[in-house]
Amino acid sequence: MVWASSYRLGLTARGESDQFFVVDDRFKAGGPNSVRGFEHNSLGPVIVFPNGDVAFVGGQAVVIMNQELRFPIYKILHGGVYLDTGQVYPKVKELSLDQLRWSAGAGLRVVLPFGPLRFDWAEVLNPQENDRLTRFHFSFGYAF
Repeated sequence: MVWASSYRLGLTARGESDQFFVVDDRFKAGGPNSVRGFEHNSLGPVIVFPNGDVAFVGGQAVVIMNQELRFPIYKILHGGVYLDTGQVYPKVKELSLDQLRWSAGAGLRVVLPFGPLRFDWAEVLNPQENDRLTRFHFSFGYAF
C-alpha cells in the first residue's frame, strides 16, 4: 500500500497588480490530475457569455491538495481512494482557504510496464449551483 500526498501553491510575482495576464499565463485547476471532482481547468473565475457559454479563465493564485491511498487488488489491478481539494483565485490577495472546493472518490488502476491506466470516479463534497455532482475520468499515469 502507498499513501501519496501532494500540496501545490502557485502565486504570480505581480499578483497584487491589476495587470492583465493572458489566459495561457494564468493558473488553472480541476480535472484528472488536480481536483478530480471537477471538469478540466474549471475551478476559479469564469466568464459567462450572453448565449450561456462559459469560459474558464484561470487566475493569479492556485491551491491544490491531494491525498490518495493506493493498494493492490489482484496482479496488475490496483485500487485507490482519494480526497482532493483546491481553488483558483483571480488575484493573490483574494486567496482564502474558506473557498476551497472538495471532492472524494475511488478508482481502479491497471498497472502496465509503461505506467498505470486510471479509471476514477469522484463526487463533489461541497456542490454549488450548476455543479455536476459526480464525474468519471479515464487517464494515463498517476494523478500526481
